Amino acid sequence: MDRKKSLPLGHIDLFCSPDLIFQIQNKWHLLRLDFLGERTNSFQDLEALTMVNWSMKNRNLPNLGKKFVVDVLKYNNGRWEHQKFTPSAELLEQSKQLLEKDVKQMNNLVDKMGHMRNLSIIPLSNNHNYCNKCAFRNSCPAKTGLAKAKIEQILAECNYFKDRVYSD
Repeated sequence: MDRKKSLPLGHIDLFCSPDLIFQIQNKWHLLRLDFLGERTNSFQDLEALTMVNWSMKNRNLPNLGKKFVVDVLKYNNGRWEHQKFTPSAELLEQSKQLLEKDVKQMNNLVDKMGHMRNLSIIPLSNNHNYCNKCAFRNSCPAKTGLAKAKIEQILAECNYFKDRVYSD
């Protein structure tokens, strides 16, 4: 499937194609290969099920959630892990809601950063452990320390909004 092709899901353009699709008996398996092996999170099933939402909008695949199985093959700490998720109508709806909330938060972030896309006020992590594995560590405001960056960010945000209020 073309990874650059989006399919509409309500007002969202969805880019969630699987890496590989194969059929075993009457089930379509949607496979995602995860070479970064990120830690598991409480939303991993819903994130994986976005591929089902994408696939059901694809004219070459069935439009019934029960026809799919999602497989995630993850390389983590020198070993492969296999996760399997079976969609239900409730989980697919929760997956859509998660996408909508993510898009809303991204739009709020863009509004907050303004037309200059001020990256100095982008939200920082609440846990310094995430900084250790972050791919953006070298360009992040927290590269010299998360606590210091949070203080600097509060000051920069105050100045930024003060300038916006007085310039209007």
